[in-house]
Amino acid sequence: FEEQVQDDPHRHGYNVDKWVDRIIGYAKSQAAHTKTDHQMWAVGNDFQYQNAVHYYHNLDKLIHHVNKNGTINIFYSTPTVYTEAKNKAGAVWEVRQDDIFPLADGPHQYWSGYFTSRPALKKQVRLASNFLNAARQLEVLSGVTAEEVDKPTLRPSPAVGTSWTDSLEGTVGVATHHDGMSGTERQAVADDYAQRIAESH
Repeated sequence: FEEQVQDDPHRHGYNVDKWVDRIIGYAKSQAAHTKTDHQMWAVGNDFQYQNAVHYYHNLDKLIHHVNKNGTINIFYSTPTVYTEAKNKAGAVWEVRQDDIFPLADGPHQYWSGYFTSRPALKKQVRLASNFLNAARQLEVLSGVTAEEVDKPTLRPSPAVGTSWTDSLEGTVGVATHHDGMSGTERQAVADDYAQRIAESH
């Protein structure tokens, strides 16, 4: 929220009616492209959660006033509740066999190739994840601590914990970021991911 949702009509910045109209407009627009009456809106964006109290205070106001309007019904939910509602609606869904990721950030601007781009990095991350899971199990079962491991990682990643799997966990975590595994990063960044994974175990 770039601006406070102000629902006190005695304040100069009163704007809740504008926000309600905007939300209802978005819902009606989305309804034209959505099967069933149920929509899921993921809130926020990159770097938008610095002040959770402010953010959710605004959301609470919006939910209250939009529902008071009565045109649509909005509420906090979960992917499970949303999926169950979609299933109960009994709609028939299209089955896609080709490589397409259903994300568009503008007219005729689709993000595709998520599952086929950068296959070497995807395989490296998968193998590193398998290795990490096996190492975690050995760590738990053996009881060996990081201090007892006599071969430290040559170039450890920034610490995320205190275990001897810490360095690999950090690099796998970074590489599985949505701009990493998806292949949307620049080549130099993909090279950096690959180098860090290779050096972390």
